[in-house]
Order: sequence, then C-alpha cells, then structure tokens
Amino acid sequence: VVKEDAEQTTAAAAAVAIALVATNSRPTPAYAVSGRIGEEITVTVNRLEGAEALQGALRSRGVAADITYLPTGKACEHGRYAEVRTPGLSLQVGAALFTVTIPPGAVGPGNTFVLSAAVTPMDNGVRAIVEFGIAQGAVGPCTVVDAESVGH
Repeated sequence: VVKEDAEQTTAAAAAVAIALVATNSRPTPAYAVSGRIGEEITVTVNRLEGAEALQGALRSRGVAADITYLPTGKACEHGRYAEVRTPGLSLQVGAALFTVTIPPGAVGPGNTFVLSAAVTPMDNGVRAIVEFGIAQGAVGPCTVVDAESVGH
C-alpha cells in the first residue's frame, strides 16, 4: 500500500493474511527501526509488543509517534486525527511481519506518525489489520471498536 493519492481514505489500512514462518531458536525482536533524522525511516514489526518502546525508538530519531497495539479483531475508531497527505509513506507485508516506510521529512514540527495494529490468528497464518498515517496536530485517544465496524 503506497499513500500517494489524495483521493484515498483518511487512513491507510491493510487487512492481509500472513503465513507464519518457523524461525531459528533465537528470539526475533518485537520491532526494528532503521534510519535517522533527515533520512528515510523504516519500522519493521515482528510482534505486537513494546508499543511504548517503539515510540521511544522513533522519538530518538526525531519522529513523534503514537503506536497502538490492539486485541484481535479490534481497530481504532476513525477520526482521531487529521491526516497529512504523505507521498511515499508505505506498508509492506511479509511472512509474520509488516514494515512501514516513512519518507525523509514526512514527520515535521506538529506532526505525528500514527500506527495501530491488530492480529487475528487463522488456520493458515494470521490476519493483520494495520492503520497508519501522518497526523497534523493533536492525535486523539484510540477508541477501540470492532474492526468490521470501521470497514476492515
């Protein structure tokens, strides 16, 4: 999903089936962040754990962030922030993880990177609901609703 069209919905969302892949015995970190201020920043989420730590990792790279991990089948109610059109902001989905790419300069003064996600186990993997965007101004609290009620 690449957010480059002003006609798109207010927040990018993806509901995808991801096949779980067995890994070696070494635990995979819950998330990884690469890049720094003034460069492209990549956020990879392997498990929905450590939302506050991920916010801190982004803050240390100059990116204000609001990260929310939700229970199975849930989403944040729409309308909690005013989204800024952000060409190049994108989501990639892989086996048991997702990656969001934040283009250089996308999160400026008064902006916040917003990410909410929920994972539902399925027979062949998981269904991930990921909503992300760049907010202008304040970000309201996440009012948790059933994902189906917001079109996921």
